[in-house]
Amino acid sequence: MPQPDPLPIDVDPDGIGRGVLTGLGVNTRHTQTLQDAAERTGIPAPALAAIVDAEAGKARDGSWQVYSRNPRSSAAGLGQFLSRTWEGLAETRGTWLNTHACSQGWLGDNGQVLAGARPALLALRYDAVASINGIADYARRNLDGLRRAGVEAAGEIGATACLAYLGHHLGLGDAIRFLRQGGLSQARARVLLDAQVGQPVSQRRIAEVGDATAAHRRWLLSYLDRKVRVDRFSGGEFKA
Repeated sequence: MPQPDPLPIDVDPDGIGRGVLTGLGVNTRHTQTLQDAAERTGIPAPALAAIVDAEAGKARDGSWQVYSRNPRSSAAGLGQFLSRTWEGLAETRGTWLNTHACSQGWLGDNGQVLAGARPALLALRYDAVASINGIADYARRNLDGLRRAGVEAAGEIGATACLAYLGHHLGLGDAIRFLRQGGLSQARARVLLDAQVGQPVSQRRIAEVGDATAAHRRWLLSYLDRKVRVDRFSGGEFKA
């Protein structure tokens, strides 16, 4: 299997979000939330904005749609969080969502989401403040996990967003495998590609290259290049 293309990493281990946030345009109302989440987690605000911009549905004027839904999965909100991933964030101590869930009495003595609280918790994915803070906490957790796993890369601007987005999109385990092995297994790649582009398009892409792993990798790297654009939201080069 081919080795993965190098992906840059630019992480702030001291927890201080850096980077001048610009270019939000019609999404300016989210500026303070992005900056607060950056300060709290150490993920530069332009990187967080780039992840939201890649994940969220958009209106014709480019505004991020807080009620975005993926019809092929349970993904919802600005961060397109799956139901179980969102519950996991609520059950993870130290996250914004965990603090909120505790304050609302949504967690049991074992720290897990109570069945009766699940609808209210999942509805929070449609709250911009909750979703952006969830993106920041998930990015922090995934970047830390990738580093502990020895996944390294070198680069400059846009690095945090690229690596954090892989973790957000694939989950930590698959992100590590994708980076280390150059792609995912045939079966896993097919499932994920089906979920992203629909089965008919997925089958066509796989037929074109004759390999589900390669087809998924090609699609994902192309998506990263086109959609995760920190330069749109950074007033200048930033490094953590």
